[in-house]
Amino acid sequence: MNKPDPIDLDSLKIDRSRPAPRRGRSKSPWTGRLILLALLLGVVWLFGRPLRDLADRIRLPEVEIATVLLRKSSTAPETGTSAGGYVVARTQADLSADTPGRIVEMTVSEGSRIERGAIVARIYSKELEASLARAEANLKLSQATRDRTASEIETTEAGLQILQARERAAAASVEEARAQLAWAQANHERIAEVFKSGVQAEQQLDLAVRDLAANQARFRSSQASLEAARASLSQGKATLTAAQATLTESIAKIAVNRAERDRTQASLEKTVIHAPFTGVVIRKSAEVGEIVSPRTSVATLVDLETLEVQAEVPETYLSSVRARGLALVYLDAWPETPYSGYVDRIWPVANRQKATVEVRVRFDQPDDKLRPEMGVRVVFLQKPTPTDTKKPPPSAAQVLIPRDAVLTEGGNSFVFVYQRGVARKSPIETGSQQGNRIVVKTGLQGGEQIILDPPNTLADGDRVRARKGS
Repeated sequence: MNKPDPIDLDSLKIDRSRPAPRRGRSKSPWTGRLILLALLLGVVWLFGRPLRDLADRIRLPEVEIATVLLRKSSTAPETGTSAGGYVVARTQADLSADTPGRIVEMTVSEGSRIERGAIVARIYSKELEASLARAEANLKLSQATRDRTASEIETTEAGLQILQARERAAAASVEEARAQLAWAQANHERIAEVFKSGVQAEQQLDLAVRDLAANQARFRSSQASLEAARASLSQGKATLTAAQATLTESIAKIAVNRAERDRTQASLEKTVIHAPFTGVVIRKSAEVGEIVSPRTSVATLVDLETLEVQAEVPETYLSSVRARGLALVYLDAWPETPYSGYVDRIWPVANRQKATVEVRVRFDQPDDKLRPEMGVRVVFLQKPTPTDTKKPPPSAAQVLIPRDAVLTEGGNSFVFVYQRGVARKSPIETGSQQGNRIVVKTGLQGGEQIILDPPNTLADGDRVRARKGS
């Protein structure tokens, strides 16, 4: 039997003289995935709501929402023809500027009560004010020229009278010198003849010759004075003619400058907008700094003393309405107590599209509750109401909805009720029509939100987006 080989224990020893090999870390792929997922969740958390809203604006149809009106108990009488209408004003004006420009001042706001002639707004007018000052200066200058010229004419006319007197005096002097010259010539001829006969002395002849020469010189001097006087008179007349022409020109300039002044003044007055009557501002359509034109309304003024009712009466009921007939007016805002009135005007032309005739009703005793564009219901009475009509027994409350919210399918009426972004189809039973509203007998209780003029493709349960401001 062979002996087994001895076991080499040295090969099992650990050689600690060599460094141990380092073990490297292995990267897990889930780490990056978790980081990416966290980033995606953060993006969704930050931008999810805006993205959903953007998607809704693009995808969902936009609709207009209205609240169902529940009118309180009415005191309307059971008899009489009724029609819907609105409170309007007979006297109403959209105030605008007569000249284009920039508004520098607005003195009114909604609800302001102003008197006739009060300033409503001002438009920039510095250039027109400067033009007016220049026109007034030119007018004063032309008036001063006229006054100065008129004074010169008076002075010239007075000078002409003096020159005319001098001319007459010079002419008289000439005639006198002519006469003296003729006498001197005759005297000289006589003495010369006598001197030839030897009767007269030579001294007398010398005196006659000297006297003749003196008279000749005097005659020539007087003629020269006459010519100078006539020249001065002609010059004075020319000066007077020129002054009269200057006066005529200055008078014409006065007329032109006055017309220019008046035109500029009128243009300047157009930069101020005045109230044409006493009333209340119901609408302010412009602000300081806006550029307006004659077609731009800056404010709407209403005379609340002229409020009346504008009612649309169907043609089939027109025979029940008579001029000066009594009527009761019920405000939608305060339907409990009616206003008494009478039919003031019936329009001579009917509305072909609506098959109605416009009727105006005047209030007997208007009060501060009345406001333009208020909805009303008018009952035209066939006979005068008794004195106790102010407190008749009330009838049931009415549910009113806009006419353009009602749809018809198979002879049945329905509306779409807006509930948290979802359109719910709701059948209704309609009653009488009052103006642009319809009475709902069943299907609505009042206070619901319904969709106006819903799209043809809208179905029950569809999501919709409410229009802002509705």
